[in-house]
Amino acid sequence: SDEKLEVLLCESAQLLRDGEPVQAESGEASLDDALAEIEAENLRFLFLLQEVDEAVKIEIEIATRDDESNPAYAARLLPARLSTLLRQNEAQNAYGEIRTETEKQLARFVALWPDELETAARERKPQRVARFVLEMSEAARAVLAASRPDEAVSTEVLRAALVVAQNALRVLNIEPRE
Repeated sequence: SDEKLEVLLCESAQLLRDGEPVQAESGEASLDDALAEIEAENLRFLFLLQEVDEAVKIEIEIATRDDESNPAYAARLLPARLSTLLRQNEAQNAYGEIRTETEKQLARFVALWPDELETAARERKPQRVARFVLEMSEAARAVLAASRPDEAVSTEVLRAALVVAQNALRVLNIEPRE
C-alpha cells in the first residue's frame, strides 16, 4: 500500500493562566497537566486551530469555558445547534426557502466545503478545517438568533449544513457536544 503516516509537528505549545505560562512542579507544564484541566476534545481542537509553524498558546481559562468565548465549545456545539433548528422546522412541517442573509451565509459554507477540504488536504493544513468549522458555527449561531417561530429556515440548507458540520468534525477527529 502507498499509504503513509504523516505527522505535522507544531513549533511549541504553552499553557497560559491569566496570560502567564503555567509552571509545573517539575518545570514546564506537560500535556498531562493540560489534560487534567482541559477536556481532551477541546484541547485537540485548540491545537488544530493554530498554524503548525507558530508557537501554540492555550489560555486555560478560555479553553475550559462552556460558552461561545471558547472556540472549541462553539465549534463542537455546531451539529447540536443545527439539529435543534432542523427539529424546530420539522415539528412545524416547515420547509422554507432561503430568504435571509444569515441563511445564505450558511448555504455558502455548505457549497464551499468540498473545495475547503481539498485545499486543506493538499496544503496539509488541518487548521483550515478547524477555522472553517468555527466560522460555520458563527453562521449557524446567526441563523438561530435570527430565526422566528413563524418563519421556517430552509430545511434543505439545515440538513446539508448538519452533514458538513459532522463531516468536518470527523475529519478533525473531534467529538461534537450534545
